[in-house]
Amino acid sequence: MVHTFCPVASNDREWGQFSAALAAAGLPVDDLLTAGQSFYQMSDVDGPIAFGGFYVAETEGLLRSIVVLPGRRRGGIGGRLAEFLLDRMKRRGVEQVWLLTTTAEPFFEKHHFKVMPRDEAPAAIAGIREFAHLCPASAVLMCRNLL
Repeated sequence: MVHTFCPVASNDREWGQFSAALAAAGLPVDDLLTAGQSFYQMSDVDGPIAFGGFYVAETEGLLRSIVVLPGRRRGGIGGRLAEFLLDRMKRRGVEQVWLLTTTAEPFFEKHHFKVMPRDEAPAAIAGIREFAHLCPASAVLMCRNLL
């Protein structure tokens, strides 16, 4: 099946579906309009099937908000979207990608992320709202080098 990827912004028709999917999955939505973030939708012939995004601060990136719509999970879609987002960050000069997760540690380990102590996050990542306030202290910090 052919999948397409396109940006999704707050003035797009799909924004409501994107934010509702994040909220339904228990992912942060309060900071979606923060500058420096990019969000994408992954679609097939039937329409959007997954959403995800990232934040870039110079050579550091934060992978965030990957959600596959119900009924479309378990088909490798999340992995394809994650790799697409990592490629986009690499093209923007990101050398290290960070993420926080409470439920998807095994998924991200399959995609070459390693668990890191939270206090090792660079200031550019540790200072953003999702990291500092929206994700619980119990969230696991993970990192992957893109070099």
